[in-house]
Parts: sequence; C-alpha cells; structure tokens
Amino acid sequence: MAGCPAWLSGIIQGVLPQLMLVALTALLPLILRVITGWQGLSTETTVELSLQKCYFVFLFVQNFLTVSFSSSITAIAQDLLHGPTSAAALLARNLPKASIYSFSYLTLQGLSVSAGAFLQAGGLINWLVLAPWTDRTPRQKWERQIGLPEIRWGTFYPLYTDLACIGLIYSIIAPLILPFSVATFSLFWFVFRYNLLYVSAFPYDTGGQLYPTALKQLFTGVYTMELCLIGLFLSIRNDQGVFTGIGQAVIMMIATTLRVIYQLLLGNIFSSFLKYLPASPKDREDKGGESNGNLSAPALDHLRHLGHTCYGWMRPSKEVPQDLQESVDELARNELGITDRRGYKHEAADHRSPVVWIPKDDLGISEDEIAYARNYFSDIRISNEFADIDIKGRLEISQNVSDTDIVQ
Repeated sequence: MAGCPAWLSGIIQGVLPQLMLVALTALLPLILRVITGWQGLSTETTVELSLQKCYFVFLFVQNFLTVSFSSSITAIAQDLLHGPTSAAALLARNLPKASIYSFSYLTLQGLSVSAGAFLQAGGLINWLVLAPWTDRTPRQKWERQIGLPEIRWGTFYPLYTDLACIGLIYSIIAPLILPFSVATFSLFWFVFRYNLLYVSAFPYDTGGQLYPTALKQLFTGVYTMELCLIGLFLSIRNDQGVFTGIGQAVIMMIATTLRVIYQLLLGNIFSSFLKYLPASPKDREDKGGESNGNLSAPALDHLRHLGHTCYGWMRPSKEVPQDLQESVDELARNELGITDRRGYKHEAADHRSPVVWIPKDDLGISEDEIAYARNYFSDIRISNEFADIDIKGRLEISQNVSDTDIVQ
C-alpha cells in the first residue's frame, strides 16, 4: 500500500479483515431475521424455522467449505491447466490438512461459548452499565431485574448443528477430531443443561419443530463425509500409477445411495406427523355417545384443543381417514370461526392497558398526579405503590405493582 505507514498497513492487512469477518458473522443473524420477516410469514415459529435453514447454510459454507477448499483452490486451478488428474490428487492431499483449522475452531467454540454462557457478560453490562442510564421508570427497573436473556432458536440451533457436521466430516478423514468434538459438546452439555432451565427465557414456542430440521441438516455432514471419502479413494494409486481404491469408492457410492433412499423414506413417513398429531387408536375405537361423525367426545376435545392452539385445521392428506377429515371440517365450520378471526389480531385488542406506575416522593408530587389523573381521566389506572425516590434522587422499588389489584 503506497504512501501508507508500515504499522498502519500491517493493521489493515492483518487485523481489519478479521474484524470485518467477526462483524459480518455477528450482524448476519440480525440481517437474516429482518429479511426473513419480509417473506410474509404469519407466525414467529415459521420465522424461526426459515431462519434456522438460512443461517445453517451460511455457517456450513463459511466454516467448512470456504476453509477446506479456499487454501488449495489456486493450486487446483493451476494444475487444471496441466492435467485434470493432478488436481484431484492435490485436493485429496490438502483436505486432511484443513482439519487443523477445524480442531482449533471446535476448541475455540467450546471454550468461548461455554465461558460466555457462564459469565453472562451481556447481562453484567446491562445491569452495571446500561441500567443506571436507561432505566428511568419503576416498570423499566422492575423488568430489568426480573428479565432473563432470551434465546432465539432460529440462530441457536445452526451453530451447534454446524459443529456436529464438521465433526462428522472429519471423523474418518482425520479421526483426531473426535476427542475435540467430544470435549466441545461435553462443555456445551455441562453449561446448557443448567442455563436452559434456570437462566434463559424463550419468547416463542416452536413446538419442537426445530429439532427434526436440525437432524435433517446433520445429513449434510454425513453426505459431505461420504463424498470426500469417495474422492480420496478415487485418488489412491500404487507405485505403478494404478488406482487401487476403486472398490472402496464403489462401496461408498452404494452406501451414499442407500442413505439417500433411507432419508427420503424417513421424510415420507414422518413428515405429516411433524406438524399435525393423529387421533389416538383409543379415541377412534370408542364409538359411544352422540358425537360428530365416528369420533368420541375425548377425540373431539383433543381436536378442539389442537385447532385452537394452531389457529387452523388439518388439511386433507392420505394419512387422514375420510370420516376423521369430515369431522374436522365440521368442527372448523361450527366452532372455530371466531378463533380464526381473532387469531392474528394485535394483542392490544384483547389485553387491558397496564397500570401507570410512578414513584412516590417526599414532596407529594406523585399523590397530586394520581388525584389529577383519576379526576379527569376515568379510564387511566395509576399507582405509586412499591416505588420510591430516595434523598439522592435514585429510584428504588420493592416489588411489582399488580395490574389487576388497582381499581379506580
């Protein structure tokens, strides 16, 4: 870089790219969440599912494909000009070397994520630095005290799915990665078995739908491992230049084909049950009582609960018997019309406004404000209970004001 000091050039070339990569990786979940919201998805569950798929693709490409093949792409391109067969041999030699980065990456993630989950640096910064400057009302202070860090599953799952895929890919090519993978996921298990129960909060319930998606994404690591093994077997030669790994490559091709068939059959069998629950055999055998179609009262209660929970009904499919589908349609017409109309209303349409919570002061200003509001605005509920301003002007609260106990 002409005209640039040596120290500045070193920083730009050595530090700036890493900082930009870190910034991109940190901001990408936020950007993807905004873009996913533009798809017109109606529920937060579908948004998280879509985000999980997009974010996993980015992590897999960034943390495996780019690292594994970018170091040898220039040499491969040069060898392609001289002979295509030498490029395959070069790739076969360089792929195991890229596992060194994976060892470091797994170790770094295991230590940094676990340490961060223990330390809760974000919570410390919010409590010690941001809270004194941003919490100006009793309700803000109370919500800061009782609030828990939220986990967004759409960006939580892909990170660990990607690490599991990397461990699967190199488990045979570089078996030394197995202890690193075991140590990394052991740390995760030790940390999150406590944090997920007592430290973190979950704003949206996905009904466990992200777990099957993560299992499907693990097949990406299995397929990549098998393709890499096929390439390695096809590149093996003896001293006379004869390929000696053809048999092993054929076996891997057969295994890959069988695995694809297995996954397709698995998805065909269980895909309908991942979204809708079938009626139990006991409910279908019970024919007693006057109920819709051939369904018993317990089955109807189950369907009503399912319909009210999902804001919708099962669509016809080959797994749903005709009599069951007719009963479902009848319930949808007769009983869930109101639910469907209310399902996507804003929460402000059904929830009562909270109490206006102000702190108590020695001069009686809050008492005057409460009296004024109650005299001129009959619909406003206001209170200064459990909140005080001390002699130094600091806000102190003892407990939360109840939104239901305050009566005008």
